[in-house]
Amino acid sequence: MLSIDSSAKRVSRLLSRRSRLGESRDRAALLFGVGALASAAFGGLAVASARRATVAADNRLHGEMRKGMKRPARDKAKAVSPGVEQAGKWWVYGPVAVVAAVAVLAAPGRTTRSKRGRRAGAAALAVVPALATVISPAFDRWLPQPRVGKRKRPVDHPVFPSGHAFRASAVTLTTAYVVAREGIARPGIVWPLAGVAPVAAGLGRLLREKHLASDVVGGLIAGTALAAGVAGAYELARAPRRGPAILRRLG
Repeated sequence: MLSIDSSAKRVSRLLSRRSRLGESRDRAALLFGVGALASAAFGGLAVASARRATVAADNRLHGEMRKGMKRPARDKAKAVSPGVEQAGKWWVYGPVAVVAAVAVLAAPGRTTRSKRGRRAGAAALAVVPALATVISPAFDRWLPQPRVGKRKRPVDHPVFPSGHAFRASAVTLTTAYVVAREGIARPGIVWPLAGVAPVAAGLGRLLREKHLASDVVGGLIAGTALAAGVAGAYELARAPRRGPAILRRLG
């Protein structure tokens, strides 16, 4: 009886492991698909921006924004904007990612399925701010920049995409995914926070007229693409290793 019970438990563990492996692979495929779609959308918007196809809509939205806000409210919003924009600075999102990585590693055993998941999650949170910080200036150098639009920037200053929106969205979305996946925080709490931070940073840039709408949207889309790619790699890294031959026979 003991031998039969032991064998049954072993098979149950192997099946559970196989199920987790399949789940991680499915999630990774979905995330990579989202990343590919976001990358394609970003590429299309970058081409449109370079060809000045977004200028009319940008300027129209800019004018409506100024008309829609009364002068006192606009002045107060502009006064608050510099502080809100800090979400897109490395000295803000970097420490946030590090704290989240430490929290993932130090979480009680019941909040996560395996040490592999914790390590993979911490690695993802350490990598994404570094990638965002490196990629952001690369956009400025490599992408053709629009020369027109109602921005308070010199005409030769890179504006597309908004680096603040890009970096903030990449880091916050990746952080939200990892901490929710590892059971550190509830998705209903972390996802709204992850969405608010980059949008607020982008709106701050709009209010101060450092960027226009297409710049901010481009940054948000690019950040989503990076976050999806890092999260997909995290899913593959956290997946259980392929087990004994019985798993292959069962598959």
